[in-house]
Amino acid sequence: RFTQPIDVWWGQLHRDNRNTSFVELEVMGLGLGSMSASLLDEAETYNWPNPIREGRTFLRFRTDEDAEVSIMIVDLAGALVDELDAGSVRGGVPTELEWRTDAPSGVYFARVTAKTASGREESRLIRMAIIR
Repeated sequence: RFTQPIDVWWGQLHRDNRNTSFVELEVMGLGLGSMSASLLDEAETYNWPNPIREGRTFLRFRTDEDAEVSIMIVDLAGALVDELDAGSVRGGVPTELEWRTDAPSGVYFARVTAKTASGREESRLIRMAIIR
């Protein structure tokens, strides 16, 4: 039996489907480490067209800060197929790189890696299919 009421800060794990409890706890000074926003915007990290039919696709990404961006493309076995260097990109501005390939039909992964001058680094995977 409880003698005092218990404060429930959230009704489900991490409060809601956006895990906003981490942000609130940080603001309240209870700090759970660095819970900052993503460097690479998940919704803006993709390729088009997908599947790739004519050996050409565009890889699109957007960073929240100025960053150096590189892209490594591998096949399902993890063998390196190609590397692209986007160089320095401006934060908040969507960037696209064209990838032309003669790789055979199959599934490939593009690993987009962004690194800021302050050392902040993040990677996202894009799953791509080539149909010949």
